[in-house]
Amino acid sequence: AYLGAGNSSVSIGSETSDRLDLITNNTTRLSIDTSGNVGIGTDNPGWQLDLRRNDTGNTPSLGIRQIGSGDASMTFQTTTSPYGFCIGVDGSDSDAFKIATGTGDVGTNTKLTIDTSGNVGIGTSSPATALDVDGDGSSSTLTVRGGTGSLASIDLIGGTNGTDNSSIRSKYSLYLDSNSTGAISGRSIIFGNGTAEAMRIDS
Repeated sequence: AYLGAGNSSVSIGSETSDRLDLITNNTTRLSIDTSGNVGIGTDNPGWQLDLRRNDTGNTPSLGIRQIGSGDASMTFQTTTSPYGFCIGVDGSDSDAFKIATGTGDVGTNTKLTIDTSGNVGIGTSSPATALDVDGDGSSSTLTVRGGTGSLASIDLIGGTNGTDNSSIRSKYSLYLDSNSTGAISGRSIIFGNGTAEAMRIDS
């Protein structure tokens, strides 16, 4: 049964006995099944809100827009209230993207910030460089781990205007010596360019 304009261009009804459909231009746009799941772009939603599309477009499927001076954000929370995470754009901080703990707002208890210039801040909401890490003093500020069979290393690459051009670049790495055996205290920290060792700090 449907309620509509008569020409089926806009109608609300039940195509089957187990869901409610909203139809425009003879195409189902939204469906609500008997469990309460809502589907947009699908009549068989698998989650409470299921958005689907089948096209070649690259525009977002979901938009959260703030047309005032506040934030555009959303929260994630389990039953362990008040713990959770809030993510979104901080309208009071030059529209920086932030991830914060808690469920209040992205400008409080901010843990990660990406400003509009692309600078990333961890532990700081005002990153001054491409990556600005501010530790709290209770633990290491930065940890670099090597996976199985790989080095724990940091690469420094320079080129023309920062471009990684293999014909002119200079690359140096700071890494933990993987050839040493035994405990971590018996290994060396090495600074070199991959073929020549420039400096070593032994155990």
